Amino acid sequence: MQATKELWGKTDGRTYKHYVQSYHEDEEITPEQAHKNAVELAEHTKAWKGHEVLIATHIDKGHIHTHFIVNSVNYENGHKLQWSKHDLKDLKERCNEQSREQGLHVPEKGKTFAGEVREETVAWSKDTYQLLKQAEQGKVKSYVQDIALAVLDCKETATSRETLSG
Repeated sequence: MQATKELWGKTDGRTYKHYVQSYHEDEEITPEQAHKNAVELAEHTKAWKGHEVLIATHIDKGHIHTHFIVNSVNYENGHKLQWSKHDLKDLKERCNEQSREQGLHVPEKGKTFAGEVREETVAWSKDTYQLLKQAEQGKVKSYVQDIALAVLDCKETATSRETLSG
């Protein structure tokens, strides 16, 4: 990957993008099948065409998961990786489609693996998650947590949409 960057004179800035595809610990999937799924996803991700992708599948955390390390520099033309919210949405949809086809669980936002409403802190960003956990423990102040708690309080007391919006 470094050789590609040097070849195209693009050694500054972001060096790679990191993505993770995880399966719940109770999911019935082998590491081999998870890796096969990951390779298929990588091969069919248009934004990654021409970019080196390191794929590593392992179970060191008690559940099967795969890391994708995508070189930020395209080895074919030297262009930097262009990645949009639409590209991420497409990747998630294809991942969910794989799971459906294989009879595996498809994650539902706000729900646990068992389909129950999630009670614990959840965030799509690792940094946001860590900040919210620290705020929950009283270690830092977070306006995001303050807003979330205010909304939850309003939901408890509001009797209609009109009283919720106040």
